[in-house]
Amino acid sequence: MLGEIDNNFYCALDSYDKKDGKCVYGTAMGDHCAKNSCDGYHCKHPTPEQFIEEYRREVPDDMPVWVLYDYDPQNTRWELLEYWRYKLMDEDKKINKIVVIACTPFGKPDKDWRP
Repeated sequence: MLGEIDNNFYCALDSYDKKDGKCVYGTAMGDHCAKNSCDGYHCKHPTPEQFIEEYRREVPDDMPVWVLYDYDPQNTRWELLEYWRYKLMDEDKKINKIVVIACTPFGKPDKDWRP
């Protein structure tokens, strides 16, 4: 997929060509991805904290999030919720849960994925 940088990151500008490791737009230092200075470099599955850092805004309450329920190894599953619903959960119910923002084109992470 054009824009995919590696297993954890992607180019939201869709300008990174994984085949040759170059950015279509290029940088002042050449044609390689400017990971630290480019606004298009994002996590595939950002946590709420990573979302705030990368997009420089709060997570909207209506943003869809994937919540991993992994308290039972036999029944590990991702569930899609609106962020406000996740925030309403009791703190004790959030134990053993992982939440990631569903804002990327990569869908839910694998069951064994961890931030």
